[in-house]
Amino acid sequence: GLDLYKGARRQVYTRRVEGQACPAVLPETSEGLQNLTRSSQGFVMQLTCPSMSGTIPSALASLTSLTSVTIYRSNLSGTIPPAFGSLARLFELSVSNSPALSGSIPQLPPSMLHLSFKGVPRLSGTLDGQLPGLTSLSYLSLGGTALSGTLACSLPLNLATLSARPDVRQEISRFSGTICDSITKLTRLRTFSLTNSHTSGEVAPVLSLLNSMPSLTELRLAASSLSGTLPSMVLRNLNILHVEENFISGTIDPALMSSTRLTNFYVARNRISGTIPSTLSSLTSLQGLWLLKNRLSGTLPADIGECSTLLVILVGSTSISGTLPASLSSAEDLGGLDIGNTRISGTSSPEFRKWSTIEYFNVMSTSIDLDLELITSWPRIHVLLLQHSGISGTLPADVFSRATSLQVLLMDGLQVSGTIAPGLFANLTAIHTISLSETRISGTLPAVFGGHNLTNVLFNNMELSGTLPVAWEATIEAVWNLKVLSFVRNRLEGRTEVLTGSTSLTTLMISGNFFSCEAVTLDGATNLGKGHFEDPTSRALNIAGALVQRNDGRNPFEDVENKTFRSTVMLFGGNPELTTDASVLPDNPASNALKADRIRQGQRRLFSGESDLKEFVYIYLPLVVGFWSITVAVSCTERGWGSYLFPDLTSSPDLCARLLLLTRMCKRAFAVCGIALTALCLCTPKIYPSACSDHLIKTSIAYVEAGTAFQWTYAILSCGVSLIATWLVALLSKMRYAKEAVCVQECLDEVVLSLSKPKAAIHVWRSKLGPIKPSLARRLVFLALHVPMMVLVSLPAVGYVLARNVPAGKNILYDLIGNTFLVVFVKLLVASFGIPRLAVLLSRVKFGWDKTSKIDPELAMRVQKSQVGSSLLFASTSSLFAPMLAVFLLDEACLRYYLSFTPGLHELMTSWDIGQQGTDAYRHGFCVRRLTSEYFYVWLTLVLAATFALPAIEMIESHPRVEALWRQIQVWGNIPCEGCYGDTLERCASQQVKLVGLLTTLLTMVTMSVFVPLLLVLAPLFCWIQIRTYSYQFRHNELSFGQRVAMRVLVQQPPYWFPCILLVALWCVMVFVMVDLSFDAGPMVVFFGISLPFAIVTIASAKFFPVQLDRTVASILQAFGPETEETDSEQPVDDDPVGVTINPMALKEDWAPTKFQFLSGLKSKHLPSNSGGLEVNTIQQGKQAVKNEETRFRNKSRESQNRQFWADMSEKEAKSPAGLGLASDSVSEEDSQRMRRKARGAVGFGLGFDTVSERDARRMRRKAPERPRHQTNTSATGLGLDRQPHKQRAKGRDDAVLSL
Repeated sequence: GLDLYKGARRQVYTRRVEGQACPAVLPETSEGLQNLTRSSQGFVMQLTCPSMSGTIPSALASLTSLTSVTIYRSNLSGTIPPAFGSLARLFELSVSNSPALSGSIPQLPPSMLHLSFKGVPRLSGTLDGQLPGLTSLSYLSLGGTALSGTLACSLPLNLATLSARPDVRQEISRFSGTICDSITKLTRLRTFSLTNSHTSGEVAPVLSLLNSMPSLTELRLAASSLSGTLPSMVLRNLNILHVEENFISGTIDPALMSSTRLTNFYVARNRISGTIPSTLSSLTSLQGLWLLKNRLSGTLPADIGECSTLLVILVGSTSISGTLPASLSSAEDLGGLDIGNTRISGTSSPEFRKWSTIEYFNVMSTSIDLDLELITSWPRIHVLLLQHSGISGTLPADVFSRATSLQVLLMDGLQVSGTIAPGLFANLTAIHTISLSETRISGTLPAVFGGHNLTNVLFNNMELSGTLPVAWEATIEAVWNLKVLSFVRNRLEGRTEVLTGSTSLTTLMISGNFFSCEAVTLDGATNLGKGHFEDPTSRALNIAGALVQRNDGRNPFEDVENKTFRSTVMLFGGNPELTTDASVLPDNPASNALKADRIRQGQRRLFSGESDLKEFVYIYLPLVVGFWSITVAVSCTERGWGSYLFPDLTSSPDLCARLLLLTRMCKRAFAVCGIALTALCLCTPKIYPSACSDHLIKTSIAYVEAGTAFQWTYAILSCGVSLIATWLVALLSKMRYAKEAVCVQECLDEVVLSLSKPKAAIHVWRSKLGPIKPSLARRLVFLALHVPMMVLVSLPAVGYVLARNVPAGKNILYDLIGNTFLVVFVKLLVASFGIPRLAVLLSRVKFGWDKTSKIDPELAMRVQKSQVGSSLLFASTSSLFAPMLAVFLLDEACLRYYLSFTPGLHELMTSWDIGQQGTDAYRHGFCVRRLTSEYFYVWLTLVLAATFALPAIEMIESHPRVEALWRQIQVWGNIPCEGCYGDTLERCASQQVKLVGLLTTLLTMVTMSVFVPLLLVLAPLFCWIQIRTYSYQFRHNELSFGQRVAMRVLVQQPPYWFPCILLVALWCVMVFVMVDLSFDAGPMVVFFGISLPFAIVTIASAKFFPVQLDRTVASILQAFGPETEETDSEQPVDDDPVGVTINPMALKEDWAPTKFQFLSGLKSKHLPSNSGGLEVNTIQQGKQAVKNEETRFRNKSRESQNRQFWADMSEKEAKSPAGLGLASDSVSEEDSQRMRRKARGAVGFGLGFDTVSERDARRMRRKAPERPRHQTNTSATGLGLDRQPHKQRAKGRDDAVLSL
């Protein structure tokens, strides 16, 4: 390991000592070096073995013939032996790049000619005491050490002695002071260097002083803390001027660049402004021009090419603009050109082909459009930095055919298209780093890369497709030395097993593709995800600096920060079909790749492979179906199967039942469209291999290739879904519950006025009521509060998406909310408990009411409308809009704002130019597929929960034993019972929640069927189970008269929210799908050309008919006026708001269904021939038929009347002092006496009423023994229909009101 140089002074020849490898340590004695003492002419010892350690032995002093010692790149430690001073023949001592050596420089012999200490940071002390004695010294280099001293005139530095040496060269580090005038005595001094010193002062006086020295040709003042401006003078004899990396400002004077002898002009990394002088072209001997990292502006001189001897031009990181002069082609020996980070634009000249010797070319972050064909004429190119420039066009297939010396190729962010030819990189035998990220290059990955030094491959955010080449499996480890492999955000597909043999990988990023099947484990890559790797741009500049330093002796990029990044692994992010064997059931440990993955660090799913599918099939589906089956079996076994298997909801007051009856009319059409769309998705070619993808998700659009045939078929079938949804909206509009609430109030008022004529009483009753319409301020606050509450209910969806994108290993919260079925459970809890309370809170803000407020009936119905509208909006946001927005904004496959939650990962990707967010990150064909695959099981689980689980829970709640248990718990826990009033409101609120749940499920099935057609296939099953569940509850739940009417009036359909949400959401989703999957214009025009006009016409007509129906209802009720045979002589007093009551016999089960059907047909102006056995053709005949039927029913009821039945019903109604109402207050004693005196019996219903005490109620029952107990008054109604059956009033009218 020792190099021997025999000869005198600098004339030497070399002989290698053969036979042994590099020793681990130097011998402590000279016995091992005896053969070196035989030379009479002297010898040179070079210790250049990096593996050698230990100390420099003092025994070297016995080698009296030693003339030169060179220690270079060694691990030797300790100090330099003082015995070196006794070596009389030693004339050269050079120590460099040996950071472990320390101490000070020993006393040196006078014969020393060459003294160099570089890169020895621990070497300290001073040379001021012994430099005067080195009279023969011709070379002095002290850079990169801790030596100190001064250059003041009074120092013992013997400049006069040195002046006799014509080849003196000084490089002094950490020396300070000023340069005195006596330095001009060095008349033969050729080179003067104060590089990396702390010389102070301005540059102009120094240059003027040194310029007067007649023999000085090389001046190096780099990094010497000089300031001021460059002088205006002509350089006399200077050939090389180094003043880079100082604090020089001002401009470059033209006179300074007019010397024909100037060969190197280096003023880089200063604060120089202005323009490049035009006198530059007169420098006919100029070889190096360093102007980079200044504040220069203007343009490059057009005649710069007259400097035909130029070798290096560095003008990067300035504000220079214009174009690249074509005259530069005259510099045929150009070796380096750096115009990066400038404003230079335009195109390149074809004459640049003459640069056959160029090695370094940098145009990054410029607007120049370089012809890539020029690279084929640059065989000696080593570094190509082309990223983020204006280069466009196509990539030539042979562009790198002659670039056998190319080491770094960076082409990020170019507008280059074309494909990667199979042999594009085959001749790059020296290649180290390749980066083509952020380009439009497509095609497949090449199977061959030329060199054995390939370390970094970055093909991110491109248009690559196909699979990983199978040939890589044999060469990735045997030929290459790959450490960094990144294919983020492409369209690659298939398996990843070809990377199995790579044991040297530390960074692997393949997220955002279509990879599927089992992920590569990389158990042999022990360093995966560990350590750091060098930034490719930093490495390229270091290589370029070394190339320039080889010619100029200084690295222009030595200030470039050597950036390093943490080794990263990203496999699963953005690859939804990439699976893993690691699981909990059964217990399979995580692979090395999974443990290192940044998105799912060590996370294991319940099952191996397709965990979501297995969780759904093995756990969730049996659980909900089994729960429903057991619940139905237990409930129907005890109460009978007839009410469940043969439902009848025609007489149910439940609005949910009405909604289900209408949905049942469309279920077959929905199912047909769903089956057709599902078949279309199954038959369309897939982007994933069929053997590896999720078999259930194949029924969605997540995997389809959106070809022309698929686009047209999908558009037509989706148009059918839109038409059916529009027809459903029209049917719901005809239910007119949005307007029936007001209509009911008007009809009830008319009935009261026509029967009892208590105009004054009505006036008194209405005078006690609060305002009907909220103020403008309350409305604005009401609308503003919707925004934060919508954000609140969206948190589960946002957390679910974040959990699938951000690192999950350090936060258990992400692990929990990233589970599909847990997020479904949270959504159900929010829909059942959170959303209703938020809606109540908002209605209180809007109308300013609380539990103690007086609310009139119309306001009560407005409050209910407001609550159901807000509830539906929140539920729709949670189930529909939040998932779509969360995936679109946050997911890796869409706008990628999840990176804002992972600063470390964002910084890494930004450094690679793949950290885009927002519209810059959007790619067609990914977002819709990602949304579908990510939320497929969430939507499917929600619909199945609404189909099986929720109906089963409702049946359990209505079971007699459960109700009895709840009453017992109330007794044990002293839970206050709110009586009939509270129970009625609770039932209404419960029905309102069920209605919102049904509407939300309907929205989910119809709207999300665009992504998952299987949801529409479940529509018949959903309707079948829901209808039977509600029929079962209606038949077995004993509801009082007040509760039935309250459900009719208070349970409201959202007036406008549901049609708007359904249709607008469906159309927006279709736009999203068609744009993301790049549909042609034809299918889009067909879909919206049919859907939009049909919706407008249908909804407009449906909006017109409810008004007419309301008028028809009002006319029918008005027709049943007071009968002439009215015999009641005892009318209520004017100030007593007690009217007449509805006959409770109208609740009788054997008459109510027939009557409901009859009156429904009458209101719609259509009666079937068998309605109740009546034949009617006109409205007048219908009125007469009602009277006749009522007479028959009255006689039948009187004969079969059961006194105990009505007593039980009256007892139920009398459980609470308040019958039913929304606002009550105490009745005065005078009113109580009047009520006991005047009211012989009334079972009433009102929306505002006065409470009667229990004591008064008992007294009223005792005072009316001649009447059935069902006529006993338990509520003095503010607005009611109080009926005394024995007075023979118009029962037909009462039945009509009850039916309404």
